[in-house]
Amino acid sequence: MQDKLFETSQKMPKFEFNQAVTDVFDDMINRCVPFYQHLLQQLAQLVGRNATVYDLGCSTGALVPVLQNRYSTFNYIGIDKSPSMIQKAKQHMGDNIQFLEGDLYEGVSFHQPTVIICNLVLQFIHPSQREALIQTYMGALPKGGKLIIVEKVRQKNKALQQVYKESYHELKRTNGYSQSEIDHKDHALDGILVSETSEFYWEALSNAGATNIDTFFKWYNFEGMLGIK
Repeated sequence: MQDKLFETSQKMPKFEFNQAVTDVFDDMINRCVPFYQHLLQQLAQLVGRNATVYDLGCSTGALVPVLQNRYSTFNYIGIDKSPSMIQKAKQHMGDNIQFLEGDLYEGVSFHQPTVIICNLVLQFIHPSQREALIQTYMGALPKGGKLIIVEKVRQKNKALQQVYKESYHELKRTNGYSQSEIDHKDHALDGILVSETSEFYWEALSNAGATNIDTFFKWYNFEGMLGIK
């Protein structure tokens, strides 16, 4: 279903991952996140063979088919707070694939994870809680385990931040959104999606015990970071 949620001229409510968003989410994320399908391919490559993957904030489970196309053996646990997202994601369920409803604020019970993925999810967690969660996730991994974080980050330099924002809006217009839709969504996300800097995440990963940290994806204000314990 095509994303037309923000065509309205009425005052927009705050953004939430409800049934209406779930219904159009796959279209929304493919039109709003640069190189999203390529990013899923990168995540699958980084997971590696015979992995036990925890996908936190898994939404509709779009990573699962990519993993299935690449590996014959893996364990996948997708966790999301949104009941409607989990319900839709369950179309991908199998013997080695499960989806659970869970709130990251309330903690996650890990069982021998080798990879933990936070794909565009920590940006919806209050900034004061993110470093502690990164500590927890890195602590749950074995030596050599991977914590993968993808975020919409912000620039310290306001002029550069504005350039990147304009480039992002141009991408959305190219993908069929009107400027009014873009403005409505920005308003709906204000205070809901709160970006931090790349430096914040690199420091948090280092403090949590990552011995190797790298940026594996970068497009203006979108960044994918890998921390290896």
